[in-house]
Amino acid sequence: MAHNPVRNEVHMSDKYPYVFVGNEPYDFPVGAGWHDLCARTFGQIMSIYKKHKVPLERLSLMQLKEKYGGLRIYVGALPIQVYDEVDTIIRQAEKESLTICEICGQPGHHWESGGWVMTRCDKHASKGLVQD
Repeated sequence: MAHNPVRNEVHMSDKYPYVFVGNEPYDFPVGAGWHDLCARTFGQIMSIYKKHKVPLERLSLMQLKEKYGGLRIYVGALPIQVYDEVDTIIRQAEKESLTICEICGQPGHHWESGGWVMTRCDKHASKGLVQD
């Protein structure tokens, strides 16, 4: 399947310097409409690490992407002290993304076109998309 061309790079590694893949800061290739959701999610995760006095250096983002019209966040092994809370926050963000247009951040819903499933508002759902 071809790469989905609708992407605006969101660079948050400056704001969240402890989100690492290996030893390199990671930039998030998700639609701009999900920027606030990602920022809120990583802010909440960082707060949980601080609350439990777990070093932020132990947070390892492996991948962040769009899949089947929703946000997917994959992290490395989580310290036991923060596992349940972080897992809950990630699952909530992924679920919430299914209601937010990935392009503009307005309320959206699932649309399908040529095998691609995406979350779009009515304005950004182009011709040829079928509401799911």
